[in-house]
Amino acid sequence: ASDNATLVSVDVETSQVIAMVGSKDWNTEGYGQVNAATSLLEPGSSIKPILDYAPLFQERDGVNYGPGSILKDENIDKIYCNGYTGGGCSVRNADGRFHGNYTIRQSLASSQNIPAIKALYINGIENSLEVAHKLGDKSYCANGETAGLSMAIGGGCSVRPVEHANAYATLARGGTYKDLAYILEVKNSAGDVIESWTDSEGERVVDPQVAFMVT
Repeated sequence: ASDNATLVSVDVETSQVIAMVGSKDWNTEGYGQVNAATSLLEPGSSIKPILDYAPLFQERDGVNYGPGSILKDENIDKIYCNGYTGGGCSVRNADGRFHGNYTIRQSLASSQNIPAIKALYINGIENSLEVAHKLGDKSYCANGETAGLSMAIGGGCSVRPVEHANAYATLARGGTYKDLAYILEVKNSAGDVIESWTDSEGERVVDPQVAFMVT
């Protein structure tokens, strides 16, 4: 159960913010007056399409991956713990089970953790972060911070939900990024337009096939 909520709605065609809820109630003691939509929060599994699979689906030399590729769901503690042999380091799926030869399509649909971590490991943390930032998750593990492979499942780093919504809009738009737009027009007291929003072509940041496969 949770005691607060935030919501952001971004128009796919334009990246205009068309709805934003900062918290459930302005009068809630402690955080009601904090806009959680623009605060840094851990994204959890919602980071997987953006950080793990979109970079993995890019064309590369050697083995290429797609929704039908298999990333075996198995014990990867040796990789995940990076040589750490002390207690407390392990990674499991939410149900605590290993599912064997799952396709990426199945793994993402059921939000399995281990294939997502494998995807990040294969693509490389730096490469994956570069793609995630270009898609719109600019604050995720920014400023050189890193949380190792736990980043693959949304742990150890945070992102602003409004950016996260825009990253999904980039995928829905076929891989073209556009800046968020909050204000359409500013007028002075005489009614003169001081500033007005205009749409842009955006920037192609991933191949349309990559966006299609993730979607």
